Amino acid sequence: MYRSTDRGVSTVVDITLALLVISASVLLLGTALYSPDESPREGHPEQALESMSATTSTVVYDLEETNETGVSTVESDTFDPPGNRDTTVSDGLYEVTTYGSSIGLLADAALANVGFDGSDFFAYGAVYQDAVDSSIRASHVGTAGPHIGTEGSDGGTANNVYAVATWSPYEGSSLSGTATTGQRPPPTADVSSVSTTVSSGIPNLDSETLAREFEREETSAVGTPLVDDDRADGYDAVATVIAEAIVEGYFPLEETQYALESSLTERSVAVYEYRQVADSVGVDIDDYVGERTPHAAAANETLVGDIDSDDGLSTRIAADMRNGPIGEKIDRIWAESSTDTVVDRLEKVFQRIVSPETVDVTVQTWEQ
Repeated sequence: MYRSTDRGVSTVVDITLALLVISASVLLLGTALYSPDESPREGHPEQALESMSATTSTVVYDLEETNETGVSTVESDTFDPPGNRDTTVSDGLYEVTTYGSSIGLLADAALANVGFDGSDFFAYGAVYQDAVDSSIRASHVGTAGPHIGTEGSDGGTANNVYAVATWSPYEGSSLSGTATTGQRPPPTADVSSVSTTVSSGIPNLDSETLAREFEREETSAVGTPLVDDDRADGYDAVATVIAEAIVEGYFPLEETQYALESSLTERSVAVYEYRQVADSVGVDIDDYVGERTPHAAAANETLVGDIDSDDGLSTRIAADMRNGPIGEKIDRIWAESSTDTVVDRLEKVFQRIVSPETVDVTVQTWEQ
């Protein structure tokens, strides 16, 4: 997974290029929190959000470090050392230094913590989150107003800001990632909060396309251009589109192909990430990530999966949507709607519940 250098942020290895993780720009997509001629009141969540958006932090972490369950990325069975070496040949080979806005780094950490039902794909996710948390706290020392779990410059206690970044491709998804910074507010605290969104780097999905693909697959006995299988239903068609977008975001073809052809640590990380995701969705991509014939496009297609199999990300997403709260809403609309209105109604539902292109960020503050 490659993260764009537009923001200079990588949750993997920042060696010569920002390496493999999705791009999340610092652009805030939410509605303005206050007008240009007014400032947020001191101590309020708007001020904390403004500070996190404007402040650049530096993050340093090591892929050799173990997460809270004692698992290290480089010690994983799915990690091949650079050049197939069995041992680390130099100090700092797996050390990562990266930077970005505090809110962008927190969003990146949520994306690095992705997994099904809280079981993270990547061991470095928790290590990266800890580094982001520490860096954000340090970068806010001495600034006016609320800090992130630090001692304020006025000598007063400043453990009164807590921020949460959450990514999920659709409402109720079992695939998600979360990262936090600061300390949770006390149960008895009077908490104020503000929320916004940050780009995840995953392509935006057109809700009309999702609605039409659902309708076409449900009414066709031979499938659609996206899903050519007479056993598939509308959920399979929608899941294929969503899965392709997620895989494209995490493994963009040009950058990922470049990484797979490298002999540096970036190749090791790319292969590790591919294998981790592949294992979670029950497919084998080793034929496409080998040193001699790396093929990112084929690896990506394999991760998405074939609609007539029981494996792959699309199959997992289809079952998730079909059997979850989303399925109840869509099934009801499908049963109640006429032929002339069903696509419009489905489009509105997908527009509201499908949003892989953004990471939600909520900032909370409270009085000491």
